[in-house]
Amino acid sequence: MPQLDRTPTLSRDELHLGIARILEGLFKKIVIADILAAGIVDAVFADGSTKHGLTTLLGIYGYALQIYGDFAGYSDIAIGSARLLGFEINENFEAPYKARSIQDFWRRWHISLSTWLRDYLYIPLGGNRCGPIRTYVNLALVMLLGGLWHGASWNFVVWGAMHGVWLGINRWWDRRGFGRMGGKVGHVLSVVLTFHMVCLAWIFFRSHTFDGAIAVLGNLVSVGEGAWFDVPLLPLSVWVAFALGFGMHYLPKSFKASVRHRFVAMPSFVVGMVLALVLGLFAYCKVDAQPFIYFQF
Repeated sequence: MPQLDRTPTLSRDELHLGIARILEGLFKKIVIADILAAGIVDAVFADGSTKHGLTTLLGIYGYALQIYGDFAGYSDIAIGSARLLGFEINENFEAPYKARSIQDFWRRWHISLSTWLRDYLYIPLGGNRCGPIRTYVNLALVMLLGGLWHGASWNFVVWGAMHGVWLGINRWWDRRGFGRMGGKVGHVLSVVLTFHMVCLAWIFFRSHTFDGAIAVLGNLVSVGEGAWFDVPLLPLSVWVAFALGFGMHYLPKSFKASVRHRFVAMPSFVVGMVLALVLGLFAYCKVDAQPFIYFQF
């Protein structure tokens, strides 16, 4: 709000940074989210899907990347567009799949929503000020309401309930003083475990119906007509999207900041050439256009 009390200005660096964030958002949306949606996710989550075993697991991983690339890309475009108008918008994602716990995940995922839920639901309900039992109840209620915010569907209720239960367990674990797994191996195991817990909940979020989510879980543990580990024949673009999606996500924050800094420091005519080149490449990408997921909310 204080930014509205001054006349917006646009410096050269802000112009370049805004363009960089818009291009970053378009890349996440078009090259990662849309390719994964059309190449594997939609088929795995389709009603009556015959995908089994490893293919289903890849579809679930694909949706985790799709929803991140879709919404983080949308947020990047919004942040970059605001920069071009002389305004600075807070970050909305901080590499959520690097989280070491569910609580850490919600500090990194959809920060604008999670902080709103904290400030306007969790704290008014009493937060953690009314004893441990009330804290667990408050966490469960907030996440149930967060699920219902996405739609009046049992899928979203289950998704919210799962996160509510996990947040409660996370809080109980911290209260007991068990702490986190130490060392690099412990760090990696914590990240992997948290990622798979989030992916399990994404199954209910993505499926059209509750029965559809159960069917996907059944396909996940089923071998179908072959072995569970049979590698699916996917387009090369899908494998590239997987590699780029996970690779970019797990890059060090300092490296990403360095790349942005180098882009901002380039001469304006070079930035313009890069912008024209990238937009031209996007225009020729053979990708089925996918609506932004969060536009339905």
